[in-house]
Amino acid sequence: MKTSIVPAQVTSIEDTIAANLSLTQIILLIIPVFMAILIFAGLPPAMHVKLYKLILLICFSLPIITLALKVRGQLVLKWIILLAAYQLRPRRYLFSLHSSCDCEKVKLEIQPSPSTSSADIEAVKGPLLEPAEQIAVNEYLSNQQIAIYADNAGKLNVVLESK
Repeated sequence: MKTSIVPAQVTSIEDTIAANLSLTQIILLIIPVFMAILIFAGLPPAMHVKLYKLILLICFSLPIITLALKVRGQLVLKWIILLAAYQLRPRRYLFSLHSSCDCEKVKLEIQPSPSTSSADIEAVKGPLLEPAEQIAVNEYLSNQQIAIYADNAGKLNVVLESK
C-alpha cells in the first residue's frame, strides 16, 4: 500500500467560492440583502424609498458587513468569538494546587480499621437526637474550630480543634 504525506498548508486552506470569498462571508453579506427586502416591503409606504428606511438599512447592515471582513486572514466574526471565549473562561478553579488556601494543611494519620461486618455498622449508627440534645451538640460545635480539606486522593477530611 502506497502512503503519502499531505503538507499542512494544503489542509488548512479555506475554501473560496466566488471572488475570493468564503461561504461564511457570502452568508454574512446576503443577510443585509434579505433585511433590505423586508424593510422596503414591510414598512409603510410599501416599496417606496424613504429616508428612515435607508437609515434603518444602514444601521442593520454595517455591523454585519463588518463581521465579514478579514483581519490577518481570519474573519472579524471569528476574532470576536475567540475573544468572547477568552473573556468567558473560568477564573477560579476548585482545588487548584496553586491556591494560597492550601498552604497550611493538617495531615492526620488515619489508621486502617479492621474489616467490619454489617452488624457492626448498624451498631455504630445512633438514634436521632432529641431537640435538647441537638442544641447541646450545636453549642459544642460552635466552640470548635473546624478545618475541611481534600487530600490528593480526593478524600474529604474534617479536623475539629477546641478554641
